[in-house]
Amino acid sequence: MGTGHDGRFRGDGHTSDGRAPSIDRLPDKPTRSVERSSDGIVARSWTRVTIAVIVIVAMLGLTGVVATRMWRNMHAAETTPSGSTATIDSYTLPEPTTDAAHPVMLSTVTDNIQRLKLGVGYTTQYRFSGLTQGALIGYGGTANAGYRITKDSIPDDLTFIVSRGSGIPDDIIGNDATDVPTVLQGMGVAIQYASMPVDDTDAHPAGTVVATNPAPGTAVTSGDTVTVGVAVANNANVLGADIIGQRSDDARQSLESQGYTVDLQPRFSSSGNLGTIVASNPRPGATLSDGQTVTLYYGVDMTGAKDVFSETRDDLDGLRAVRTGATSGVITAALAGTYCKDVITDTGTAQDATYGTPTTAQGQADGQCLTLTDRQASDGSGEHYLVLNGDDPAQPADRLGLTNFAHDIGGTLLEADPANPTGQFPMRNHLLAQGLDKNWGIAELYAGLGLPNCGDTVFEGTTGQTCERGLTYRMKDFLVYFAAGANVDALEDSGYFDQNAFSEALSQSPVDGSRPFVLVRDSSAYDTTSKTVDDGTTSVDPFVPTGDARNQYRNAMVGMKPAVSGETAYYLVEQPYDWKMFDEYTMP
Repeated sequence: MGTGHDGRFRGDGHTSDGRAPSIDRLPDKPTRSVERSSDGIVARSWTRVTIAVIVIVAMLGLTGVVATRMWRNMHAAETTPSGSTATIDSYTLPEPTTDAAHPVMLSTVTDNIQRLKLGVGYTTQYRFSGLTQGALIGYGGTANAGYRITKDSIPDDLTFIVSRGSGIPDDIIGNDATDVPTVLQGMGVAIQYASMPVDDTDAHPAGTVVATNPAPGTAVTSGDTVTVGVAVANNANVLGADIIGQRSDDARQSLESQGYTVDLQPRFSSSGNLGTIVASNPRPGATLSDGQTVTLYYGVDMTGAKDVFSETRDDLDGLRAVRTGATSGVITAALAGTYCKDVITDTGTAQDATYGTPTTAQGQADGQCLTLTDRQASDGSGEHYLVLNGDDPAQPADRLGLTNFAHDIGGTLLEADPANPTGQFPMRNHLLAQGLDKNWGIAELYAGLGLPNCGDTVFEGTTGQTCERGLTYRMKDFLVYFAAGANVDALEDSGYFDQNAFSEALSQSPVDGSRPFVLVRDSSAYDTTSKTVDDGTTSVDPFVPTGDARNQYRNAMVGMKPAVSGETAYYLVEQPYDWKMFDEYTMP
């Protein structure tokens, strides 16, 4: 494969106890008015003095990206629920919704809070439920129903839990399976149950929910089928379903104590899964033979990206380079999977936007999902590569890769060779090299190796290869991969994105930086998607990152379109189970 947090996004933005940080002051970095937490959307609302912001921006001389972010944030933060403007002296927080036919709406509550004219701050957490979207379903802070807000009693921690509409609740795991119909009541979904063998019945008592399909946090619509995995004691040589979520060392020791061989490998996963098992080969539920090797994949984020994508090589004097050959499988295994755009329902303001990953079938049907499949070359090299959406190119040069074409292994170097007096190296302008020691956690995957085409054939310039019709650089498949927690701000500040695309992204919903995601270049957004090679001695591919002496090692790549936002990102869909492997569960 190799040969050829801050305010903009939800990464580390929450405190260690899972709550949103205080909102009674301006954040250190400008933010969108909506942030997504692990259990839903976190929307923040507070009063700002726009004139003061304008003055500050003018005094500081903020321009470009920083000024744009701050102005957009301030403008968005001014959006508050509309309603009566008559001032009131006090307001008592109501009881959450108990009757689906008569929901207590968040908008009504916040209307009254605004009428107090006290600048009361609050945090809103959106969770899936069978209640109407926007209905108040509970409180998460220290202020609860019955709390009377006055000028002398302003809550320090006011958190509303509000319905996102129909979807699998994040807290369904661990519930008694008999309670599931009640939990999903009002969503119009069909429910089926599967027996999931578990090894630890103390952690997963028999009859409780181990997993669901779609996964928790996924939107559903009326008519969908939800499969609920129910814990049963593992009385056979079966890989337990509860291997998922275990700490990697604990899982390895448990299997080794049973006589199995364990191979631990990293895989990009959401920030809540770091160091825990997120997938396995064979899948949970498989029958194991004596002494069988089981590969366990543990979750990593941006801090693990360096070791996923690269390794130090003895044949390069200990320098770090992109993984190639058999070890390239570490890269492809870490990235392989299904990635889907979030389903976003905007009810009028950014504060009321709701999100939910589509089911795979739904996403593939309407183009909202993509797949990256791990394949191994059949040429004996042991090289692994990724196939986009099942379309394996006929020419190896058009496979997704991390590097430009090179005649030797030196083309994969991610750092300069001290023996090279120029200090240059071929991958210096690739994001993988730029952010290697800065934990950017970002890498480009692209087809073509930076080579031109002669018609439909990739032109490698091998001995005897000629092209009478002329060579052309073509815009081909191009993806940017972001590990959880990736340094999106650093990339944006580097000027990587087309300015118009970046401006558009700033007006969209924020990306959820706690999940791995992919950006796919939109070739339809460009006026020019090919370039004639006028001079083979100085011309380089303008559609991929380059670092070539032919153009003084400058990166000539066009600005990336689209830029990062919650509406352009394809998020990893983490589903470690093959549900066909589990028997039907019969409710007692």
